[in-house]
Amino acid sequence: MNQENVNAIQIEEGIYLIDTHMGNKQGATAAYLIESESAVAFFDSGASYSVPYFLKALEQLNYKPEQVQYIFVSHVHLDHFAGTAYLLKHCVNAKVIAHPRALSHCENPEKLIQASAAIYGGIDALEEAFGILLPISPEHLITADFENDIVLGTKKLKLLDSQGHALHHYVLFDRETRTVLAADSFGLSYFFLQFFLQY
Repeated sequence: MNQENVNAIQIEEGIYLIDTHMGNKQGATAAYLIESESAVAFFDSGASYSVPYFLKALEQLNYKPEQVQYIFVSHVHLDHFAGTAYLLKHCVNAKVIAHPRALSHCENPEKLIQASAAIYGGIDALEEAFGILLPISPEHLITADFENDIVLGTKKLKLLDSQGHALHHYVLFDRETRTVLAADSFGLSYFFLQFFLQY
């Protein structure tokens, strides 16, 4: 397969890395596709302009967008979350799983937009970097369950509350491959955002 057409790079059995091309750069940020017995999920969504890379990854692995069951949102910082509503337009059967402290920002992102715009130098700069942030309808939202596994095909996926980078951050543990998708849990903490948004 031509490397230019490869959007999903296998890192474990049933787990693929997707380069989200943040800032139109390769190798800056990643999201993940998880598959098991024709069931599919994404872990994070990148920016609004990242969505074509997710759709190409599905095509590469012979899946249709309608087969996506879940979009896991590790946290609602825009490099991980801004593409979610756009991805839902294609993955119409998917449920978005967000941290309890992030749910209100998924439904109404206005505070998130204002806080992020203050960091990025205004609304125009923010939208240039990530696209226009759209709300997610409540019927698509599920509160992250930190007690029970989420079943995807034969995979059992455990969500772990991982406050630090943000107070509304979680990581995903795939019991089958013993793989942790950590997002920014090893990254920096943005105290200003936490204070402003009152997670």
